[in-house]
Amino acid sequence: MKRSEAESIGDILRTFIETPDSREQLNRQRVSYFWSRVVGPEVNRHTTRRYVEDRVLHVYIDSAAIKSEMAFAANSLIKVLNNEVGASVIDKIIFH
Repeated sequence: MKRSEAESIGDILRTFIETPDSREQLNRQRVSYFWSRVVGPEVNRHTTRRYVEDRVLHVYIDSAAIKSEMAFAANSLIKVLNNEVGASVIDKIIFH
């Protein structure tokens, strides 16, 4: 087996991430990650689960009062989260 030119790990990861499916999955993960930064520690403390499926962010909150407040702020949260990621990743938030 003949050796080829060595590639840096950064180049290999960049090549992997640049595929459309990988980029989309990475952006969905980034939306979940940025949730805690956008909503702050108090709301994040009551968030038990979050994930993105079909451009919808599903958020599980264990406080009815916070869930109600977040529902009113859903449109602005969508804008802020998409801005944090730098792409249009979500169109809707469903609070459970």
